Amino acid sequence: MTILDRLWERISGSQPLPPSWVVAVTGLAALVIVLNAESWRLASKVITIAHEGGHALVSVLCGRRLEGIRLHADSSGVTYSRGRRHGPGLVLTAAAGYVTPSLLGAGAAALLAERHQTAMLWLALVLLAATFLAVRNAFGALAVLATAAAVFAASYLSDADQLARLTGVSRGVWVALFVLVSAVALAVGARLLIPVG
Repeated sequence: MTILDRLWERISGSQPLPPSWVVAVTGLAALVIVLNAESWRLASKVITIAHEGGHALVSVLCGRRLEGIRLHADSSGVTYSRGRRHGPGLVLTAAAGYVTPSLLGAGAAALLAERHQTAMLWLALVLLAATFLAVRNAFGALAVLATAAAVFAASYLSDADQLARLTGVSRGVWVALFVLVSAVALAVGARLLIPVG
């Protein structure tokens, strides 16, 4: 079996659902991040990536010419595309950014419910890679790369089942640790990229 075959098997295979307490802790952590102004300021960069990526994807699907994406430290962004200045393509492109983060969340939940955690993470990597190719500023490129690094670490470098067998510590504890490390890495990366003051 080649490396690509093993990688595909890992991505397309199913994994056991995380314990319910891990889901609850993750949901609580997400709520705390959203409600806290400091952590939200960092986490909102990921939402902006999804928002602008939604504009970009739909603009291409509607036949518009994507010229690029710019992401800014203040969590704002802009997607440039060229095409007709009116009509359904432009309307769909304009609306897409606002629904994309929610649709991505629902899609991720569906993949997780079907026990395809690794596939969900690798799909996120593909979308981040496409976004990276369209980004036209240094901050945007670094923000996308930091997010992709955290997703990659969670999807590839962490085999919770193997660690559970090796250590006797439950798979859920390892998964919770991986989520925590990825979140901290993202926060540290974003903090390093955001000017203080």
